[in-house]
Amino acid sequence: MDRTLLRALQIQRILVGLFFVVAGLTKFFIIGVGRVELLCTQLGLPFAFFLAWFVPAIEILSGVAVIANYRLRHAAWPALLVAVGMASTIYWYGPGSLNGTPNWTMVLLYLVLASNLVVFALSAKR
Repeated sequence: MDRTLLRALQIQRILVGLFFVVAGLTKFFIIGVGRVELLCTQLGLPFAFFLAWFVPAIEILSGVAVIANYRLRHAAWPALLVAVGMASTIYWYGPGSLNGTPNWTMVLLYLVLASNLVVFALSAKR
């Protein structure tokens, strides 16, 4: 691949990874696990207590793996599931929506992140 393209992918990978690390740390330390559990319960998700701990941990671990380019082929998929899940629940009809209508800015942001993760996973070396 071209050196410029590799540099662009590296910058893109670092930014996407940082997004997931910051989002996971925010859920742990600013929002709090209790409020994340309450949100999961309000959305009717099963195993709310488990999800309140599991989703931020997956965001942090996957984000660090994406930044470090560590097993990117496997590390991108859990973050992809979290991104699609956030876009389709929290910001589509959940508390992140705008008066009952989808928050299109955040839905599209998470879908763009998900598409970046697909590119990372498919372009990673075997």
